[in-house]
Amino acid sequence: MSVEPQVARTAHGGRASTEQAATRRRAALCLLLVLLVAVAVRFAAFFAFADLEGTHGDETYYVARARSLLASGRYAGGLRPPGQSSVIAASFALFGDELASARLVQVALSLVTVALVFDVVRRRVGVAAATASGLLCAVHPTLVHYAHLLWSENLYALLLVLTIWALERAERSGAVRWAVLAGCALGLAALTRESALYLLPIAAVWLVARRGREVALAARARAAVLLAVATLAVVAPWIARNVARYDMAVLATGRWRILAHGNLDEQTVRRLRPRAGEAYLYRGIRSSRERERIARDLVLGAIAERQPRWIFEKAVESTRDLLGTRSQLERFVKRRWLREGVRDAARVVVALERGLLVLVVACGVAGLWLAPLGRLRSLVASVVLLHWAIYVVALAHHRMLVPLLPSLAIAAGPLVTSTHPWRDARPWRLAGTVLTLLALGLPFVP
Repeated sequence: MSVEPQVARTAHGGRASTEQAATRRRAALCLLLVLLVAVAVRFAAFFAFADLEGTHGDETYYVARARSLLASGRYAGGLRPPGQSSVIAASFALFGDELASARLVQVALSLVTVALVFDVVRRRVGVAAATASGLLCAVHPTLVHYAHLLWSENLYALLLVLTIWALERAERSGAVRWAVLAGCALGLAALTRESALYLLPIAAVWLVARRGREVALAARARAAVLLAVATLAVVAPWIARNVARYDMAVLATGRWRILAHGNLDEQTVRRLRPRAGEAYLYRGIRSSRERERIARDLVLGAIAERQPRWIFEKAVESTRDLLGTRSQLERFVKRRWLREGVRDAARVVVALERGLLVLVVACGVAGLWLAPLGRLRSLVASVVLLHWAIYVVALAHHRMLVPLLPSLAIAAGPLVTSTHPWRDARPWRLAGTVLTLLALGLPFVP
């Protein structure tokens, strides 16, 4: 037997191994550079804050409950799930009761998000696309702002991306440990925002519906079951707590009040607030269950009055509110949350923020149609579409888009690094791209 073919195979294997090692080194270097850029812009923004120890907006709610958790081991109320407050409480336990330290923890979480976006795109598309996606997350002013605020958007974005990353690993390798990790991440996301729980059936179906014979149906079904078990195991204790305390099997006791914000006039919404003056609708009612019933009846009545035009009007209104180019940085300037010396520079960055917002949304949506994402396309599209549908029915606001920006960046990076992606695209994909972008743009037509 000739040894020449064996020598040739050995040489080929050696070259392949060398090329793989070079690719890994290049990927590691690109990731390092992306993270260095992310660290630089986040620390610049960190020191631009005028009052690192003061609370801003909803921070008051989350910080108060974090301190309650740390002091008594109990979470006060059930209006919102405990995820964000638990992270703040953990920061307080590790680094002391200082909001500046908690903000740095938030920054660290945002860097993990950037790394996960880079890695999931690298595995599916390549290093160049991963670098583009990572840089979009690293420098996007909106994501940079929210990395310092003790609101839930930063944590929720991380947990959504972690779920996508783990599901991609589960689908690619077939190892059930990744499905379990995805379930845990999804459960933690639901403990940060309840809407994440509605992703569970979508994620389970995505795992089972894998094409090809390389993974048996029984194995795919087992992965989906473990995903569901892990998710429910994470959220079950909190739901049981709410059942015992409020007789409500929910993650948050204010769901209908959130729907009220999106479907009732502002005067009625103000009357639903317990501290809105003398004539609020909850006067004398301490039961969360009864308060939810009042809000539910008001919301369903308002929706019934607006039929059959309600869903069409809400789709237009919510898309405009969700995708509008209103800048959070501009809000920081107006409220004097930033140091006086950086406010002029911040006004310049506002224009960049608006431009990048349009870029990420447009390229992300187009990328979901045209970029070479494989089955990852349907998963990311499901995450975006589900949240958009929830916000159409409930309350849409610029803040709600923040957790979706990293998911959109996963699709945007491969699109912007592709060479003429429309040339090889099927006609129905091109048509879908154009129609989707037109549908998203119509609400902004005067």
